[in-house]
Amino acid sequence: MQVEPGFNRALCAGIQRAVPVPVVLQGSVVDPGFAADALAGGVADLVEMTRAQITEPDLVALVRAGTPDRIRPCTLSNQRSMVRDPRNHLVSDEAEPSAGHETEDLPVTPQRAWEIGAAGSRVSHRADAARGSTVVAAAVVVGGPDGPAAGEVLVVGGGPAGLEAARQLAREGLRVRLVERSDRLGGALRLAAALPGRRRMGLLVDWWERELDRLDVVVQTGRPATEVDLATTPSAVLATGSRPAPAEFPADCPVWTAVELESAVLARGSVVAALAELPAGPVIVHDQVGDWTGVGVAEQLAAAGRPTVLVTPDQVAGHQLAGTGDLVPANARLVRAGVERVLRHRLRSVSAGRAELDHVWTGERWSTRCAAVIDCGYRLPDDSLAVTRPRLPRAGDCVAPRTVYEAVLEGRRAAAHVLTGVPC
Repeated sequence: MQVEPGFNRALCAGIQRAVPVPVVLQGSVVDPGFAADALAGGVADLVEMTRAQITEPDLVALVRAGTPDRIRPCTLSNQRSMVRDPRNHLVSDEAEPSAGHETEDLPVTPQRAWEIGAAGSRVSHRADAARGSTVVAAAVVVGGPDGPAAGEVLVVGGGPAGLEAARQLAREGLRVRLVERSDRLGGALRLAAALPGRRRMGLLVDWWERELDRLDVVVQTGRPATEVDLATTPSAVLATGSRPAPAEFPADCPVWTAVELESAVLARGSVVAALAELPAGPVIVHDQVGDWTGVGVAEQLAAAGRPTVLVTPDQVAGHQLAGTGDLVPANARLVRAGVERVLRHRLRSVSAGRAELDHVWTGERWSTRCAAVIDCGYRLPDDSLAVTRPRLPRAGDCVAPRTVYEAVLEGRRAAAHVLTGVPC
């Protein structure tokens, strides 16, 4: 995600001028408009768009139908599409989990039957896209935890899981209302897009918003779901997200979670403005997870001019990035940014401007200056509604905080549960 789409355009144009054979433009080309411009400009004879079509199998049909705005954006994150790896990962897509055949076990609903097609192959809504209209099933039989549902379906939560559940339910012809307690849709995904190099994650939120508007989903932001909402709606999906886990260390300095930091960045318009609320001095990024969060936050702080120390119990910073191909580049970026990486250590306490750390193998203690902490540790499910209504289908971080891939997949499964009454 740190590399701009279409990065080989200039190289390809030079080769095209130099050789007398057909030339193919390759290199994170995910925008049909970019591809068309390259062809029209004589850059290449053909354009390769593999990842774009894994993300959106109907890309060609949607372009032909004149509706490119409906194309599901490719994030280029490699979180589910990394190849050339000895572990031979399943190739899929974080926003289109059917790409890896993960949804083939779902019950067949009218819309899904249309997508499967008479020949049993995945044709999706290609015919629909070709005529520029939306397929509406003539008869939709829906169900819920207590049998067939009638009337409106309520989706609680506007993160990836809730957005995808609402989209799938509306595509089946149901009346859907989505409520989100914050003033914007996107949940943790919108916050993730505020980190360096992860802007493209936010494109998915914009796409979902367009799709829900097209499908006439009623979206209500800035209000939490109430007991009245749940009591008066025949069917519902809970996608209420996550909450911070209790801090594992005492501290007399400000301690923010990564969610609180990125929320402040979005609210105040810049990292510098957000950090103005913290006292001057070094900031410790405490990363027990090892995904993109701690690394991204450390890069963000360093770019804003803050002395930054990344503390992790792992042997390498951001070890989960090995699965996306970004592990070595990410650590190189940290070095160039001047981030101090303290490996194989845990943060134990902060007092009087000093952070106490200990080595995870030897227990050896040492301290370093610390004015504030950004805790990038684990989060917990926000399951307060689920506890009182355990029979309602849940999806996403309110089941267990993970990635957008699990959220989207579970959003689809929750929608299928509502539609058929069968737990999925």
